[in-house]
Amino acid sequence: MAIQTAAILEQPVPMGRLLVCPVPAVLTVVGLGSCVAIFLHHPDHRIGGLAHALLPSGKRSERERTPGKFVPSAIELMLQKFDDLGVRGKGLVAKLVGGASMFVGATRERQGIGDRNIHAAQKVLAERGIPVVASDTGGHSGRSLRAYTQDGRLEVSTLRQPPQVL
Repeated sequence: MAIQTAAILEQPVPMGRLLVCPVPAVLTVVGLGSCVAIFLHHPDHRIGGLAHALLPSGKRSERERTPGKFVPSAIELMLQKFDDLGVRGKGLVAKLVGGASMFVGATRERQGIGDRNIHAAQKVLAERGIPVVASDTGGHSGRSLRAYTQDGRLEVSTLRQPPQVL
């Protein structure tokens, strides 16, 4: 007798977008540089969400038009989506990936975008009482990741380094 297993949805999360998935899924980002990926997971509800944010801040009109592009509005929108699913902020944990300095020889402002993305994410999460339980941030190399919504596992691949699980 053959055993059938349910297929798990694999969904890429493009730059400036986010996704909260109430069913088991693998959310992926390929080529994460100075952007920051914010993975929120609720272990009891086994629900996860991932944002691929480009910038630490933006004008109000920009944040309203493209909330996934900016770290604070991406986090707030993910929290709203969790809330819509009946999952309140209490019990959520966060994992951060990215924020690399990718532009050698760039202006000081452009060079620090990765650091500013990381700090913006840490600030908003701290204000919302969501602990950052793991991170792989900074450095000078891009990353790719696979976030598992069911168990909260986050697999990170970095050029010339062994993959790691957060």
